[in-house]
Amino acid sequence: MNSSGRAGLAAVQLLALLAAAVLVLGPRPRLVVQQWESRTIYPVWVVAILVVAVVAVLVSAKARPGSPRWGAGLGALVVCGAQLAGLGLWAARHWKVVTFYGFVPSQALAQQLVLCAALLAGTGALLVASVVVLVRRTPTGPAAPGGGPGRATRVARLLLGVLLLLGYPPLLVLTGGSELRDPSSLVALVLVVGLPWGGGLLFASRGLAGAQWGAQRGALLAVAVLGVAWAMVPATALELKADPLLLVPAVAAGLLLVVDTVPALRRAHPAGA
Repeated sequence: MNSSGRAGLAAVQLLALLAAAVLVLGPRPRLVVQQWESRTIYPVWVVAILVVAVVAVLVSAKARPGSPRWGAGLGALVVCGAQLAGLGLWAARHWKVVTFYGFVPSQALAQQLVLCAALLAGTGALLVASVVVLVRRTPTGPAAPGGGPGRATRVARLLLGVLLLLGYPPLLVLTGGSELRDPSSLVALVLVVGLPWGGGLLFASRGLAGAQWGAQRGALLAVAVLGVAWAMVPATALELKADPLLLVPAVAAGLLLVVDTVPALRRAHPAGA
């Protein structure tokens, strides 16, 4: 894909993110902005997802294809797109539940909210697909020698992805209150954090080979940043409360990112050079 094609795809990605913001606000945007907690089921940190995604698009659009910065932007965008998709799938079902309990005043509004959630899921999937298309159609040069992670770091990154995907959601259910002890809560946590963070890390490590090792670090950075937002403002619609366990993804991703990045920086800029 040439430079004009990449610019066009970046514009499509930004438009998709704008559409995602509109879909999150739904048919009553002013009320949602003014009374977020009582007018929507989406956690307020969805704003952080959109901001990180916009930065990721701009970074990858301006960077040279194949460079670490290019890969980092794409890796972060995969995580953000997957989380928007997961939130949309969860919300499409949860709007029906809260409508049953009278949270939504009319069936017509409920149908609009479910439609917006389904479209949000599709928008997130579109963002992930756009990254795959970009990587596969953009020729890149060979990776810089010595720039990639060591074997231990690669194994640790894959292990973190597996644990976030398969272990973290059940851990939250087992250690949470009685309101979390049901299959629907487990499915919700898998959709909102397990697949986007764990699956995103695994996909960046294996599915974005053309983006080289930068995509993996970008995915780690996105998990670390979004993990902080997730822990600071627990999603009440997911029946979550303040808990040190909510910090686990951010801390784990942050530590692994430091361990992964610092040696590479030292190799790139040796002391006394």
